[in-house]
Amino acid sequence: PFLGLRPRPDATKHAEKVLMQSLARIESVWLKGDAKFLLGSPQPSIADLSLVCEIMQLEVCTFLI
Repeated sequence: PFLGLRPRPDATKHAEKVLMQSLARIESVWLKGDAKFLLGSPQPSIADLSLVCEIMQLEVCTFLI
């Protein structure tokens, strides 16, 4: 939208499906059990901060559509 282009509904639907699968994998593999953070530590790591930045970029993109 920023460039005046319209997103294709089929591409948007596919991207949403891939995103949901990826988030489910993060929850089931890295955040399994009592782990609160990716490395299983009681404190966030650089990996956690990086993941938050990536996910928040997606949230910003939704405002542009």
